[in-house]
Amino acid sequence: GTLDINEVVDLVQRINIRLETAVIKKKIAQVDENNDNVLQFPEFVKLMEHLSKRKELELIWFYILQGKFEEISSGLSFRDLTDQELFQVRKMKLTPDKFKIFLSEVQNQILTIEEVSDLILTLENDHEVVSEADGMLCFRGFVSYLSDSNNNAFDPKRELIAENLDQPLCYYWIASSHNTYLEGDQLNSYSSVNRYIHDLLTGCRCVELDCWDGKDEPMIYHGHTLTGRIKFRDVIAAIKEYAFVA
Repeated sequence: GTLDINEVVDLVQRINIRLETAVIKKKIAQVDENNDNVLQFPEFVKLMEHLSKRKELELIWFYILQGKFEEISSGLSFRDLTDQELFQVRKMKLTPDKFKIFLSEVQNQILTIEEVSDLILTLENDHEVVSEADGMLCFRGFVSYLSDSNNNAFDPKRELIAENLDQPLCYYWIASSHNTYLEGDQLNSYSSVNRYIHDLLTGCRCVELDCWDGKDEPMIYHGHTLTGRIKFRDVIAAIKEYAFVA
């Protein structure tokens, strides 16, 4: 199936990507390869990649490719890169050997080269680029790694329930989320239903809903601030669908 320009704009704005219509249409034109004013699914995927770019990740990737691991660990002050430089950086790939060093020196994650190669294959498969697999890690794979269970600070051995579960609920540590709806700071950032979906799918079991009276229905936002607002019913629907999936 396909989506025309107006359908894409409406969908993008519905999933809480706050951009002007003109900006979205400009991005659509950049990924509409045959200029037919409709997007096929692969083109829509490219559009979402454009809209969800985080420059700081591209800069980190740039320094990883250069092997500047010590600077990354110590909190490197990144310099600005031109759009052309960033475009080239996104096309570059990381060898298993260099990724292994990054995992060891920056992440304190000790893996054999075979384990690193398997991890790269898993990350690349996540993006359906098996046919292009060459044993190296691309930028998309690196971004996937950042939110992957392999980059989880939680000790997987602790997933095995060995404790006494007969005590009151307040006796236990629970994976919780504060101001779940916020995409950024607590004063003027956007709010998003996607935050609930993401946190629930990554194991969170306590989410926060700050409910306020809206014009026609309850809304969720950080009261007395300039943060974005989302509908209470949309959040409840997301919780119903994703709360017990992970």
